[in-house]
Amino acid sequence: MRLGQLVELPALRLTVVEPGGGLGRRVRWVYTTDLREPARYMAGGELVLTSLGWHRAPGDAATFVRSLVRARAAGLVAGLAERDGMPPDLLDACRTEGLALLTVPVEMSFNFLSETVVRLLLDERSRLARFAGSVEPGGTGALRVVADAAGGTCAHLSAAGAVRGCWPGPLPARVRARVWRAGVGSPGLPVTADGHTVLPVLAHDVGRLSGYLAVPGERRDWSDDLALTVEAAVEHLGATAGNPPVAPAWTDHVHALATGAAPAGAAPGGATPAGATPAGAVPARTTPDRPSTVVVLKAGLTGPPPGVLRQILAETPGGAGLVDGPDGTVLGYLPGPADAVRAHLDWYGTALDGGDRLRVGLSEPVPVGPALADALAAATAAYDWAARGPRPLAVVAESAVGTREFLLSLVPPRARDAHRARLVDPLVRHDERHGSQLLATVEVFLDSSGSWKRTAATLHVHVNTVRYRLRQAERLIGRSLRTERDRLDLHLALELRDT
Repeated sequence: MRLGQLVELPALRLTVVEPGGGLGRRVRWVYTTDLREPARYMAGGELVLTSLGWHRAPGDAATFVRSLVRARAAGLVAGLAERDGMPPDLLDACRTEGLALLTVPVEMSFNFLSETVVRLLLDERSRLARFAGSVEPGGTGALRVVADAAGGTCAHLSAAGAVRGCWPGPLPARVRARVWRAGVGSPGLPVTADGHTVLPVLAHDVGRLSGYLAVPGERRDWSDDLALTVEAAVEHLGATAGNPPVAPAWTDHVHALATGAAPAGAAPGGATPAGATPAGAVPARTTPDRPSTVVVLKAGLTGPPPGVLRQILAETPGGAGLVDGPDGTVLGYLPGPADAVRAHLDWYGTALDGGDRLRVGLSEPVPVGPALADALAAATAAYDWAARGPRPLAVVAESAVGTREFLLSLVPPRARDAHRARLVDPLVRHDERHGSQLLATVEVFLDSSGSWKRTAATLHVHVNTVRYRLRQAERLIGRSLRTERDRLDLHLALELRDT
């Protein structure tokens, strides 16, 4: 049971004084104490009740709160029956340490509060035990129970939108995108998206968001049995959630090479202390897990809340070493090929909302060493170009900068459509009505560098036929295929048709 769920229960009359690190922490038990340092008697996850008997001298609040945080308490409820108000130093300590601070009216008995919470926890454990007993082994067991009860497709998505499980069949790509974006963009969950209720799945450590559960139908229409089943499934998925992605051990070393940062122990002012290795010459470590080459990445995301970009990049195949960059960007060092990054990010082109912008610049693969500095500069330049594009997703590789395909990607969609419609669509319509093959003839003519003879040979027709078709095409589009400028315009229009 989460701390926030207890706050929502009217009978407990809990008031949040300071949310600290949030109300998503899991409450495992209740512990009443007036000890100044109670950590040694705690197992973690306790909702701590105190009448503040320990608060006698300056510094006591900081000592008490640090002890609770060290013991991984879920939250603190301070009773004020013998106080004129909440001690300011206790409020400051909870805010500093990120511990949720709550209170109850003076007429509320700690005994009633404790018994009620313990009873709720025991009921939850019993319900979860029954649910776990009904779940078949395997990753989709919990989803199958919920899907059968709800009568539709149930899906479990990661925090970045990857499908962790689905039952009974795959979730349509459009629904998956809307479910994930609704989960990311909503300040409070659950929320309804595309006929599904989206609920957060919180890992059982400190309420870390692990992913989303999409259940068919709207929550208000659920039966009591379905609501309890979904609640149990969410807890079950949270309990079995894996650890969050951890930056590879080599991340700091590679980042230091890329940025030219001084090694640990560097003297102030940039001087290298005796015996230290200059940053630009940090030797490659010979650890088995350190890659020999990496692709350097710079990425930025506008629209979704902070933290979503890291979640997206953390799920890149092969594992990415991520470092926070300037202005909310993220720098990444990827041992896998750039194609794997592109494949991973392609889905976000449709998943992101119209106002969202995901921009990614990629370097070429480089050896881990001094070349990383140039690779970071190349990734930054590619990112700057990507930031100019109009689409929700722009992934620009270093090798693409300067190509016509790259330049075309920077053209706004409406301008692209207008150019294509003016020069290509008239030929398509004419061919559909008359079977005249004007478009095919124009394409071969352009690929043949404007040669009538090579075009005729490729199409196995007479040169006069080629001339006739091209005159027809010129009449329809109002351009002359005899000039290099008009041929280039038409060539670009044909490329826009295929993108």
